[in-house]
Amino acid sequence: MADFHHFYRTTDRGESLCYVWFPAMHTRADILMVNGGSEADCCKVAEEVVEELSRLERVANCFCPTSELAQVNRGAARSVVPLSDTLRELLEQCQHYNGLTGGLFDITTDSEPFGADCARAVQLSAEGVRFLRMGVRLNLSGYLKGYALDRIRQVLRLRGVGNALVSLGTSSVMALGQRHGVSGWPVTLPGGGECVELSNECLTTSGNDNPGRHHIVNPHTGHYVEGVRTVSVVTECGALGEVMSTSLFIATPQQRTGLCQRFAVKHWYVAGDEQIIGTNYIYK
Repeated sequence: MADFHHFYRTTDRGESLCYVWFPAMHTRADILMVNGGSEADCCKVAEEVVEELSRLERVANCFCPTSELAQVNRGAARSVVPLSDTLRELLEQCQHYNGLTGGLFDITTDSEPFGADCARAVQLSAEGVRFLRMGVRLNLSGYLKGYALDRIRQVLRLRGVGNALVSLGTSSVMALGQRHGVSGWPVTLPGGGECVELSNECLTTSGNDNPGRHHIVNPHTGHYVEGVRTVSVVTECGALGEVMSTSLFIATPQQRTGLCQRFAVKHWYVAGDEQIIGTNYIYK
């Protein structure tokens, strides 16, 4: 039995509400389902979501020594390591986005030493994956939560849940359908900023929320991006949201314009100590 907490009730409007929360992916997952069926039905959906997130962590959590990705990091510099379908899909997608973002999105920045050749040193083949140099290390933490949102969407829709709000640590949020008969879901931007309305969309945020937080490396320089600044982006696809929030956080203002045009991003938000902030929507 999957481990989660839940609260279920029926409102005066006759709607059923089921709120579920549990630890996942080094953070807390929160799911609110509206008119998702009986309490038993909602708990069954929650169980499937918990199991799916647990499966993804067993595959792609680089910090877990028994995960498939950790085994790849240990062995792929010596020989080809076979891949599951899920990890192959993840790596193929990340390589694809690395090219489309001009190298701004890079899952190899934990490599020692890190260099521009690390992303090119990851060789995928029909047999598996091989690193063409020593020291390459893959970290999918900046992609996995968005990918997980897309997987959760599939579970909810297959189970007939059309109205839901899903949050993975507040930095990765997905809204399906609507709440209380009103179009979309109101979601507050991280840091207590403006409220945006999401409808069948994801809101993804990357950045430094305090002066001591430096955790995103600029692949073009090899250095951590400093300064208090966050970038949030609205996309239909959760995985793309992770790519775009990270890339826009690293990018120069000129590069941001090109990225938004290439990926048809209509809504993104920048908050922090930057002088030129935002496009389409600005807040401070």
